[in-house]
Amino acid sequence: MIDPRTTNHPAPTPEADVATQRPFAQEEFARRRARLLASLDDGAVILTAAHTAPRNNDVDYDFRQDSTFWYFTGLEEPDAVAVLRPGCEDEYVLFVNPFDPQFEIWVGPRVGVDGAKALLGVDDAFPIDDLEGKLPELLAQTQSIYYSLGSDRRMDRLVTGLAT
Repeated sequence: MIDPRTTNHPAPTPEADVATQRPFAQEEFARRRARLLASLDDGAVILTAAHTAPRNNDVDYDFRQDSTFWYFTGLEEPDAVAVLRPGCEDEYVLFVNPFDPQFEIWVGPRVGVDGAKALLGVDDAFPIDDLEGKLPELLAQTQSIYYSLGSDRRMDRLVTGLAT
């Protein structure tokens, strides 16, 4: 299982500069989320991770996380979705790929649902395959949804479908 606290995303820590490229501690991501949540009167924020891009049949291009997603979560994994809901019991919910030791051989370590709960400070975590069923439930009492339309086709359909 990967430890996201040791991410390799090139960003400075408060005690380091860009040249060292040491990771932020999870407390920094929590502070960022708290500032974002405090700025909202009502509603929820949905953030989507980047996806892998195939180079050919056997190899993907090097993965680079979506900057906004990484800024608030610190997670370096593809295909994840974060839902931030101020004032809710589960303010920070994360949907991630499940941990699979066989799949890890080919794509590298993944934090998985249990790892997300243990290492990332989430209030709850679910497999990404549960997103379509769980998202409407999570947002049932939400008046406003803040989402970057056009950033992810699957999420675009899901989010716009919630509005109808």
